[in-house]
Amino acid sequence: MAIDLHLRSPGRPVASHRPAGLRRVVRLLEKVWKTILRWHEVRRQRRALLALSDQLLKDIGISRADATREAARPFWDAEVESWRGWR
Repeated sequence: MAIDLHLRSPGRPVASHRPAGLRRVVRLLEKVWKTILRWHEVRRQRRALLALSDQLLKDIGISRADATREAARPFWDAEVESWRGWR
């Protein structure tokens, strides 16, 4: 069975012409990618927090112990977009 994907611009299939199952898979993969990007950003921010001087931490109202505790959290321990309703 051939699937006809009409192209709006090179490499960009029109979403409405995709089969429903494929649209759900694409949405799921988009959420997975966004979650991975978010985790990477959380990890980057936590490492940057550790690199701040004690004076900068004091200026933003965070103690060195708080910064160390936050940086020790696993990257996945952060708020991310809910996976509910991905269908």
